[in-house]
Formats: sequence, structure tokens, C-alpha cells
Amino acid sequence: MSLITTWKSAEEIRFSLQDVGMVGIVSCDICANFFDTGGTRGMRYMAGLLEEWGKTVVVQKCILGCCSEEIIRQALRIYRKPLAGCEALVVLSCSAGVQNVMACDPGMKVVGALDTLGTAVITGRRDRHEASSICSFCGQCVLAYTGGICPVDGCPEGRLYGPCEGYDDAGGMCVLDTGRRCVWKEIEARGDAADLRAIERLRRDGNRTELRGPSARTAPPFARKMLGWVAVRLSQVRLGTFFGWIR
Repeated sequence: MSLITTWKSAEEIRFSLQDVGMVGIVSCDICANFFDTGGTRGMRYMAGLLEEWGKTVVVQKCILGCCSEEIIRQALRIYRKPLAGCEALVVLSCSAGVQNVMACDPGMKVVGALDTLGTAVITGRRDRHEASSICSFCGQCVLAYTGGICPVDGCPEGRLYGPCEGYDDAGGMCVLDTGRRCVWKEIEARGDAADLRAIERLRRDGNRTELRGPSARTAPPFARKMLGWVAVRLSQVRLGTFFGWIR
């Protein structure tokens, strides 16, 4: 599962860099790499745009997992000398990566060039429901009963447990968006409607036992720093290129 990212508009990115001349780029080599908004491809694309806009790209680095604060912290430390000449740092990652960079206080303006849309499985197939299903973070996942299709994303009404009232009279087409097939037709073919209704009843009766899971175990500070350093060094051997090939 990977977070889906897409490019912000050129106007928005340029606005954020309007008073900046010297720029650095940090590019996520995992999730963003899968969607061509990060990794080497995204980084080079962004660098080309910045140069077209009259900016000087001082440094550009791919990082193996911008979602880890310790990895970002170690990357900023390892690349502190070239970054010292930057006025802004453009981050090509999901919102977590942008937050991590800002939390580490790089001493310059931080610009997020991507928008985070949700999650999707990593696959080379282009089927609408398998390759592009976006998680809406509803907190009530029913994918196990709907054949892997997210009804909250796929249905304009965001119905979680079954189709709308006009379903039977629409001839298999969406009631609200008549130009496309009703997602519940696909769910019926792939999923288990009886179990889905049972889950609805189970959730609504209010008598549930919330699991707490095992106690969290955190590595000591020295170990976290060491693992972050190793991850940054692994980024230099371009493992992200391999990840980008296995979609």
C-alpha cells in the first residue's frame, strides 16, 4: 500500500518560491517514486522546472522514506554543507514528509510541491478499481467484504454498506453520475453482500471490544539515529530505482 501524491499547480509552487533564488530538492524514494512525483524522475522533473523559472538548484537528493523523522533528520545533517547555500527546500513527498522536514527545522523555507490524495495498492494494472482505488480514511474499512473496492471512494454518496435507493431502477448505471457504471454492481460481483450487512449490524449494536494491541516498543535514541543514518546512506545506492520498476 502506498500514499498517492500528485503535483500541485505550477502557479502555486512558483508563488511559494517567488522571493527565492537558491533551491534544494528532497525527493521521497518510496511512495512518491511509485507515482512518478518523487524518486529520480520526479526530482529531475522538478529541477528542470525550477531552472526554467530562473532558480538555481544547489542540491537534489533522493531519500529512502521521508515519512521517518529520524531519516530526514540524519539526511539534513549529512547534506548540511550543500544545503547551507539554499534559501528554500522543495520537498517531493506526501504530507508526512513535509511535516518531518519542517519539524527538523532545516533553517530555510520549506515548500511542499505535492498534494496527498489517499492510498492505493502498487500494481502495474490499470483497472479502475484495482490500480487507482483511493482510501478515504473513513476508519470503517470494509474492503474484505467488497472485493477490495472502496465504496466510500467509488460511490458518489459514499455509502458504506449497500447501494442507494435508486439502484434497482438505474440499469446498472450510477444514479448521481449517469455516465458511469454503479460501483455496487462491481462490488456485488466481487464481494460478499451478506457478510457486509452482518458487519453493518455488528457495528451498529454498539457492543464491541476495542483492541489495544501490544505495547509500543521504541528503540533507544542512539539506535534510532544509527538506523536513520543507515537509511540515508542506503538512499545513495539508488534502491528507489528498483522500487520504481516493480510497480
